[in-house]
Amino acid sequence: MSANIAPAPARLLKPLPSPLSWAAALSHSDIPVLRPTAAALARLAEHQESVSAHDISETVMSDPLMTARLFAHLTARAGRGRTSSLGSVTRAAIMLGVAPFFEAFSHLPHVGEHLRDDHAAQRGLLRVVARAVRAAQYARDWAVIRQDREAETIMMAALLHDLAEMLIWCAGPAFALDIQSRLEREPGHRSRDAQRIVLGCTIDEIQAELMVRLRLPELLVAMNDPGVQRDPRMRTVSLAIRLARHSATGWEDPALPDDYLEIAELLHVSPQRVREMLVPMPEHPPAA
Repeated sequence: MSANIAPAPARLLKPLPSPLSWAAALSHSDIPVLRPTAAALARLAEHQESVSAHDISETVMSDPLMTARLFAHLTARAGRGRTSSLGSVTRAAIMLGVAPFFEAFSHLPHVGEHLRDDHAAQRGLLRVVARAVRAAQYARDWAVIRQDREAETIMMAALLHDLAEMLIWCAGPAFALDIQSRLEREPGHRSRDAQRIVLGCTIDEIQAELMVRLRLPELLVAMNDPGVQRDPRMRTVSLAIRLARHSATGWEDPALPDDYLEIAELLHVSPQRVREMLVPMPEHPPAA
């Protein structure tokens, strides 16, 4: 092996005994970021004396993997005994400080390096990332229309809703590919059933533990509580996620008209106005 090529990161190869053990393993794994994120942060680092926490948060929140890496770092740095939420990315960046941020996040690994020998896993991961970024953009826009002061947290809730799935693609791509293969072979097979066969639990169960472990804002943790789904902030996030899923392969999905009706109700506009607002976003996948 060339001295210039880093060794491949360790992979999870066997199912773990519980959602909690999965969450612990994923939160301690080396989380790669998107290549444009690593490049953008390197450029900011060159002029960090004039960089603000807001500048950092804008770049971090363009990438769910970098957002997760930031919170994993802060959780590890805080140590045991600190269980309260860290709040938004901007508040997390302020708490860490600009110079310590760039010191902690220099030479970031990117997806292309992390999964360099597994192009199928790269494609699977980037599909989930692209969907998450799209959902986050919708959630942010609708929160601004609703004049919600927690627009950043609402955006992050959509951005990280599928974090456990992303991290399984990163740390245990064989598991993610097995689930994908089972669902492709048996189109009527339920995702949750395939996940239980392969992982021993569902991704939603892992996600719930991961949200608490990374001390993410309460809104993200509460997303798994069906009792609060009528809350306008929760509806903003859930509808943004639904729209991103249903429009992922085009705008002909039969579920979209129902989405438009519910979004119209949330924003107090007509369904036609919703359609006009939903200018198709760039279809280019994120760069690994």
